Amino acid sequence: MELAAVEVDRLHESGLLDDKTYATAKIVLRHEHEQELKSPLNSDLRRQNNGRQENHRG
Repeated sequence: MELAAVEVDRLHESGLLDDKTYATAKIVLRHEHEQELKSPLNSDLRRQNNGRQENHRG
């Protein structure tokens, strides 16, 4: 989660993300990080399920 936040910062600083997208991404990442801290096991399961959904889309 922390690496994603750093990457979002870098993309915004380089002008590849507009302010609105940057703000939204930061909110989502902060929320996910808080959820991960509250219940790490559920975060791992959610991440695994999201990976499966992405594989089915491709």
